[in-house]
Amino acid sequence: MRLLSWRSRNQRRALLAILVVCAVSGLGAAVLVGQATSTTGTVTDPEQGIVIPADKEADIQDIEGDTTSPNETVSSIDTANPDADLTPDDAPTSVPAAITSDTDSSGDLAVPMSDAILTNPTNTYEQGDTTQLTDVYAGADGQDPNDGLLVQVTIYYDTGDGDTYYMNVPGAGALTLTSFSGSTLYFSSASGGTGSFNTSTQQLSYSP
Repeated sequence: MRLLSWRSRNQRRALLAILVVCAVSGLGAAVLVGQATSTTGTVTDPEQGIVIPADKEADIQDIEGDTTSPNETVSSIDTANPDADLTPDDAPTSVPAAITSDTDSSGDLAVPMSDAILTNPTNTYEQGDTTQLTDVYAGADGQDPNDGLLVQVTIYYDTGDGDTYYMNVPGAGALTLTSFSGSTLYFSSASGGTGSFNTSTQQLSYSP
C-alpha cells in the first residue's frame, strides 16, 4: 500500500511538472508572438512554490486534489449571528389568556382526564408565560354530576413538574366559565348560581 501511494504521488508530481512546462512554454510563445495571444497574469502555487500562468491555476488545483474556489468568501451576515433567525423547537412561549371550547374528533370537549374525574365538561381557561402554563377545566364532578367541579392544572417548564387542584361546588351542577380578569375566573352553574375562582391563591367563592 505504501509503494502504491508513493508512486501515485510521483505520477501526480510528474503530471504537474509537464503541465507547468507546457503552460510556461505557452506563455513564452505568447510573448514571442506578441499580439497573437494575450496573457492573464501569473500566480504562485503554494504547494510547489513555482510561478504559473493564472489561467492554469484551476487545472493544477484539479491535479493536486484542491477543489476549493480561490475566490470563496463568507458574508458578514453569515458570521455576525448565524443563529439569529433560529428558534429552538422546545423554547417556551407565552400563551394569551383565553376561554375556549375545543372539541375532539368525536365532538366532545377535549380534556386530559376521564369522565370519572370531570364529566359534562363545558369549557377551558388557558394562560401561560415563558415559565409556566395554567389550564382550568370546568364541568361536573365525575363522582357526583350534581356537584360542579373546576380542575386547575399548572405545569412548570423549568422542572417539568406540575400542580393539580380540584375545586368542588356541591349541588351546583356543571360549571361554565364566563369571563376572567387577571388571575380571577368567573363562572356560572347549571343550577343558576355564580362564582369566582382565583388561579393564584385557589380561593373559590360561590352564590347559589
